Amino acid sequence: MGKNKLTVPKVSLYNPVELKKVLDLGLEEILKTQLKYDIDYWYSNTIIVCSVICSFLGALAWWYPKPWPESYWHIVAIIIIYIIVDGYLTYIMWFKHSGFAVAIKKPKIEFYSAMISYTPYFQIIMRKDKKEYSIEIEVNKVFDSEGKLLLPLYQGYVEKLINFE
Repeated sequence: MGKNKLTVPKVSLYNPVELKKVLDLGLEEILKTQLKYDIDYWYSNTIIVCSVICSFLGALAWWYPKPWPESYWHIVAIIIIYIIVDGYLTYIMWFKHSGFAVAIKKPKIEFYSAMISYTPYFQIIMRKDKKEYSIEIEVNKVFDSEGKLLLPLYQGYVEKLINFE
């Protein structure tokens, strides 16, 4: 992978899951290398921390040295903490991280993306200062016939969205 080049595999232009994944990676690459923004990994780091906590709680419940009747309250406490942490993790995944593509630190901007069902369009939604701006991109305009992402064309759409006020 080059320093300023995004290396993407060929994708099928008829597979919306692959297209969304490559377009999200392209968006992050454009923001990070071309436009020199700092990417905010808060959501990803929070998910990792919650997953580690849940795994640790499961291991603690499994390897507790006392047998079942004596460890009743210990197991109940672990289950309650696990439910709270897992509930928070589920909240992040379903409501905060749904369609999430990338966030940048300064200025505080979040990008969400979606393939529009039954159409050849990809939508990028930008949240900035509690306002939403969106742009729809025709997928076949940013991919060549072989399924490679045309980064300069895609960057033009991203810059248009960022400069949209």
